[in-house]
Amino acid sequence: MTIEIVEFRCPTCGHPVGEEEYRNACEMLDNKVEDICQERLQEQDERHRREMLEQEERNNREREIRVAQEVELQRRKIISEQEEKSKREKELITERHEQEIRMKDEEIRAAKLQSKMDIDDKIEEAVRSNDEKHIQRQSTYQLKISRLEEQVEKQQKIIESIPPELRGTSAEITLYEDLHKAFPQDYLVKKIVGVEMPDVVQTIVTEDGERISTPILWDMKTGEGITAKDIEKAKRYKEEYNTDHCILVTTTSIAAKDTKNRRAGP
Repeated sequence: MTIEIVEFRCPTCGHPVGEEEYRNACEMLDNKVEDICQERLQEQDERHRREMLEQEERNNREREIRVAQEVELQRRKIISEQEEKSKREKELITERHEQEIRMKDEEIRAAKLQSKMDIDDKIEEAVRSNDEKHIQRQSTYQLKISRLEEQVEKQQKIIESIPPELRGTSAEITLYEDLHKAFPQDYLVKKIVGVEMPDVVQTIVTEDGERISTPILWDMKTGEGITAKDIEKAKRYKEEYNTDHCILVTTTSIAAKDTKNRRAGP
């Protein structure tokens, strides 16, 4: 009977070892391989998650830009159509008026061909009739012009009644893009639709990748100036986000009347 001697060697260095030591080494090697696999899987999942978030952010930004562009196109289209309609109606009224004057001139010329005895009377009657009709046509013309102006004014009010959230979207997107270009390393959060919050919340990220806990708040104003209500809202934002920095951005210059709110400003 032959006894086969099994020789165990370390799976990592190849040195002869005992069976128990060999099995322990194999188990440690398997655990290490499993840990490496788990770590790589976690890194892959994290990278995939970041890519999905970046893609979602790009899609949201593109969708907001398209909405803002569509609103602006509709506004311009309404104004253009109304102006074109008003222009056509004015031209039509003017053309009819000139045509009536030409017809009356022809009547006057025809009256002059009548007998010399009643020509003066006929001319006087034609002129008087022409003046009366001319006055009447002028009144009608002015009335139509007034109605057209009222229609234009109503269309303008409709355009101005577009919610500020839609009219301000383009400016807010521009603010976000400008901040992203100026501070590419910082973490920026855009305003959520339907939630009262600043248009952009900026978290400073240091060169070491550390995030500063105190944020900087940005709020875009598309009105003619900064009002006391805007400043009160900025104060609330400062308290909610526990920061000393809430910057109001306006598309127009600050008027002299706004300086009276300087002490109460954020």
